[in-house]
Amino acid sequence: MKRQTLIATALAALIAPAFAADIALPEHAHPEGVVFDAAGNLYVTSMGRGAVDRVRPGADVAEPFIAPGSGGLMGAQGGRIDEKCGLLYVCSSHNGANPHAKKGASALKAFALADGSLQGSWDLPGGANAYCNDMVVLPSGAVLVSDSLNPEILILRPGSDKLDVWLKSDKFAGKSYALNNLALEADARTLYIGKLDSGELLRLRLTADEQPAGEPEIIRLPRRIDDPDGIALLAPGKMLICEASVVANRGKISLLEIDGDRARLTPVIENADLAVPTGVAVHDGKIYVAESQVAALFIPERAKDGLKPFRVRRFELPANLAALAAKP
Repeated sequence: MKRQTLIATALAALIAPAFAADIALPEHAHPEGVVFDAAGNLYVTSMGRGAVDRVRPGADVAEPFIAPGSGGLMGAQGGRIDEKCGLLYVCSSHNGANPHAKKGASALKAFALADGSLQGSWDLPGGANAYCNDMVVLPSGAVLVSDSLNPEILILRPGSDKLDVWLKSDKFAGKSYALNNLALEADARTLYIGKLDSGELLRLRLTADEQPAGEPEIIRLPRRIDDPDGIALLAPGKMLICEASVVANRGKISLLEIDGDRARLTPVIENADLAVPTGVAVHDGKIYVAESQVAALFIPERAKDGLKPFRVRRFELPANLAALAAKP
């Protein structure tokens, strides 16, 4: 077989991974984030209902976990687990996807994994002029939070009753919604930050005491990421990233591999009719994707596309990526 044929075959395998059974979600879910706990339960945040659903291991239908509007949830976004404290962190923000929510202060909220009860709520400093989008949990238990409407990353320190500015940078500034997704390497020394407006990915080093080690650096990409959103880290410097493609309403999941200050982008799930993927997680040999379908709400020319049944899309993890994720 010729080398070109081998390459084409390999790329085809990447672009069209095998489908697995999708997970059914409630009507008007408009899911945003997907995250697993250590027991294999999947939590799905809902922009459209201001709720969180849970999918038990082996199930193909989500069940209610946090009821719509609980704890003042407007639209639920992001989602991160703190196993040590038994908490699920969720962003509460208003973008119009939830017709029953009244606009108020954007906030970070914590719910108990045991029963979904509200354990804490912290308004962003910008209040209703802020947009809590995503978060990561540091080893100390501190939580870093992205604010899409202000050029700063916030921090909730253990025991604190408020969010403080952790880092403000001109590189975080943008038009309308800027800072979006966050991802933290396993050693907690490298933070990745996606910018929705510019299609950029930034990298920020952290010190041993969880402080910024200098300014964020912009990774040199071969092209603009088409509306970067959720990230699933596979190995150091290697990750799956959602390209939401809101205007086209035809997103994809790409493999982003960083080498020094540059990165490669390779489609992994493409031509799968993904309607604005916003969250991605990898678990037990499968890729889980939150298909938000928000283009029909926010892009006038996409209203005609209508809405499909809401679901978490599920795909088999290609063997080459499974091997990559398995490396120590």
